[in-house]
This record gives sequence, structure tokens and C-alpha cells, in this order.
Amino acid sequence: TLSLAALVRAMPRLLLRAGLTSSGIMTVADILAQGMERRVLGSTPENPRDYDPYRTARFAVVGLTLHGPYFQRGFAMVDRRFGPSLSKAGKPAWGVIAKKVGTTQFALNAPFMVCLFAWMGVLEGRREPAAVWDNVKQKWPAAFWAGKVFWPCANFVNFRFLGPQHRVAYVASCGAVWNTYISVRCS
Repeated sequence: TLSLAALVRAMPRLLLRAGLTSSGIMTVADILAQGMERRVLGSTPENPRDYDPYRTARFAVVGLTLHGPYFQRGFAMVDRRFGPSLSKAGKPAWGVIAKKVGTTQFALNAPFMVCLFAWMGVLEGRREPAAVWDNVKQKWPAAFWAGKVFWPCANFVNFRFLGPQHRVAYVASCGAVWNTYISVRCS
């Protein structure tokens, strides 16, 4: 088996930086999300909402091994395919921005969520492929449809106002808000 340390050593520097950035943001975000869940949903003796460090660790691993590298490569592909979001005169290239947002929503986000829920299922201890797939089938549809408003808006800001070097950190930060929403909504 491949250890986490071996995986990190094998990652190219740019992907490692993206993974570490995403992992750090997702760690802090989950700590905040769990606090928010406790305040919003409450905690009772029957349904205690104590801090779960293993959940935070799972998000950290997902950020390092999936989210950061995936979106580093994905955004680079979108940028190469459609070009800069600003015209040579420094004005927004609205058509390019729209293509990037649409492509990101369907070609990057939809498959990412399948990978996310599958990987989270594995990290939660599911070992049988059917159990991993059940986790995806249970969580993906609600997350995908709810994300139809949030992620296009977030990616509009991403492609309109941010340079490529800031995209993974920005999307991971948006993910902090998103993860809190999904946690509260799906609990």
C-alpha cells in the first residue's frame, strides 16, 4: 500500500503546494463548521454534537490528496482552454468568464463531488465498493443540485477577480462555507 508520506513525496511541487493550501484551509474550515453545526443544530444527550477530530482529519486528507491537486490541474486546464479572463485592454472578457464558469460547474465540480464522496466514504471506513458507491449515491444529488447556485457565483468571482495562483485557496475558502451548509443541511 502507498502511505500518505510516500504520496506526498511523489507529488510535484505545484500540486503539493495546492494540496497543502487546501488541506490547511479545509482543516480550519471543518473546525469552524463543527462549531457552527453545534450552535445551529444543538447538542442533546441523545444526539451529541461533540467535536470530531477524525472528521477534521478526513477533510485535511481530502484537501491534501484530492481537492488541492484536482483543482490546481482543473483550473489550469480551463485557463489553457479558454484563455485569460481579461482582454488585452484589461476589461473583463465576459464570454470567456461564462465559459470558464460553465465548464467548471459541469466538467470539474460534478466529477469532483463523485470523487469527494467516494474518498470520504473510504476514509470513513467503507471498504466494499458497493458501500462506497452507496455513499456517493446518497450524498451527491443533493450536493450537486444545491451547488447549482453557490458554485457558479463563487467561480464567477474566481475567474473574474483572481489570478491562477490564488484560485485553489479561494475555492477551498468557499468550500469552508459550502461544507458548513452541506453539513447542516444533510445532518
